[in-house]
Amino acid sequence: MRVALVVLAVAAAGALSCGRTQPLPWLNCETPEIACDGECRNVQTDPLNCGGCGVQCDSSHTCTAGVCTLICPPNRTLCNGRCSDLPTDFFNCGRCGATCSPTETCSAGKCVPAPACSAGFTLCAGACVNLKNDRENCGKCGQPCDQYACYFCIDGFCAQTSGVSQCEAGGACTDTGTDPENCGGCGQACLSTQVCDYAPDAGYQGKCLPRCEPGHRNCNGSCADLQTDARNCGSCGNACPPCTVCSAGRCTANAGFLRCGHSCDSLQLRPGVGVCSGCSTACGPSGQACQRCLY
Repeated sequence: MRVALVVLAVAAAGALSCGRTQPLPWLNCETPEIACDGECRNVQTDPLNCGGCGVQCDSSHTCTAGVCTLICPPNRTLCNGRCSDLPTDFFNCGRCGATCSPTETCSAGKCVPAPACSAGFTLCAGACVNLKNDRENCGKCGQPCDQYACYFCIDGFCAQTSGVSQCEAGGACTDTGTDPENCGGCGQACLSTQVCDYAPDAGYQGKCLPRCEPGHRNCNGSCADLQTDARNCGSCGNACPPCTVCSAGRCTANAGFLRCGHSCDSLQLRPGVGVCSGCSTACGPSGQACQRCLY
C-alpha cells in the first residue's frame, strides 16, 4: 500500500512538472466532458475544445453541440449556416427555409407579389437587379462571380478588376497599384523610403517611386487621389460609407450615379479609358465620381 502511494505521488509530481500535458492518474471525466491537457472539458460547449481536444472556434463562432456555430447579431437568425434577416430574406421569409416564389418578394416576413422592375433590371430572388453588374446574378439570376477570388461582374460577365488581386490565400483583395507591400504585383514590396503609385498614362499599374505622382497624396505608403478615393476621401483614412462615392473630396450619394446592387464594390475607373464600369456607362461632367476600385 505504501509503495502504491509513492508511485502515485511520483506520477503526480511528474505531471505537474511537465505542465500537466497528460491526464492525472485519478482524472475521471463524466460525459460530455473528456480529458484535455490534464483537465476535464465539456467538448459540447467549450470554444477551445469544441467537439474534441484542441479544436478552437474563432471569435465569430461559438461552440454548440460540439460544433463551431456562427454568432448572429441580435436582429439576425441563423439559417443554414448564415445569418438571415427573416423580415426580408427571400429564402427565409418569416422563418428559416420558407422560400418565396419567383414572382414574389419578402416583406415584413411574408411573401407578397413583387412590383414590376424598371427598365434594365430583372427580378431575381425577390429583388430587382442589373444582370450586367450584379455579382450575385451576373448575366442571369443565380449566377454569382465567386469561382475566382477578386472577380466582379462587368457587362454581364465575371471578370478580374485591373490591378486587384488576392495576394494571400483566403485573404482580402488588394490593389497592386497602391499597396506598398504588393506594388505592381503580389510580393513586390517597396522600400521604406518609397511609395506605391499607379499611372496608366505613363504605362504602369503599380510602381515603387520616391514620391507620389502629381495630384496624389502619400497615405502610409499608398498614393491616393483624395478627390476621388473612397478609402481616403478628402484626407488619408477617411473612408466613405457603403454605396456612396467620393466626389471633390467629399463622400456623397448624389454624384451622378451610385454603385448598384451587390456590385456596390465593383465601380472603378478603367485605367486609361475614362469610363466607369458597373452601374453607369460614363463619368459625370467632372469625372470626380469615378472610383478606381473599392473592394
